[in-house]
Amino acid sequence: VSTQSTWGTSGQTIEDIAKYAKFDCALDILESTLLWRNLAPTAPDTLSVYPFVDHDPFTLKRCPHLYFAGNQPQYATKLIRGQAGQTCRLVCVPSFCDSPCVVLVDMNSCELDTTVVNITTLDA
Repeated sequence: VSTQSTWGTSGQTIEDIAKYAKFDCALDILESTLLWRNLAPTAPDTLSVYPFVDHDPFTLKRCPHLYFAGNQPQYATKLIRGQAGQTCRLVCVPSFCDSPCVVLVDMNSCELDTTVVNITTLDA
């Protein structure tokens, strides 16, 4: 069993931030939320989540080894290194409906592999 930590979202947080701020790509937003240490900085103002009073469950207490967001416009990845020497693999996973791409992660090394699923329809 791997000791790597993982954080991930279905992508609504990234999409919501893109509505209100200018970024070049989804990967830049993903990196920014990691640096801000908050997975959903616009919640609950513009995201439909329960407004927690005593704590923010979207606050990162430590840097994950892998941080991903699904339903993104395209596949993208970046390995970043923190000031304390920690590393985090960022991954934007494309929407499967738009791009039938599967991202495979080696949780021991955070190395990635992608494969495209060829889906054919059968004529009745």
